[in-house]
Amino acid sequence: MAGKWTPTEAQLGDYVGNYPLTPNFALRIFSRDAKLLVQGTNQRALELASVDRDVFVAEAVAAGIDFARDASDKVISLTLKQRGQALQGERQ
Repeated sequence: MAGKWTPTEAQLGDYVGNYPLTPNFALRIFSRDAKLLVQGTNQRALELASVDRDVFVAEAVAAGIDFARDASDKVISLTLKQRGQALQGERQ
């Protein structure tokens, strides 16, 4: 399910941040070597594949991540979709 949209390294910076999903679990989004990665609390980092602008998948764990933007086009939150659940986290 490789992406139709290939973000530039600068565009990847839009997503970088910490997104708490529960009081004890957060997703850290970061970029390395022009790739976007996600790392959950106490978990290993996983590469995210671009599907579309603001839509990524972590194929290794069958999870989708959708990012939301505000009116000024700044990423403000994400939604993790996995195993029929959706958890939202505000960017910190």
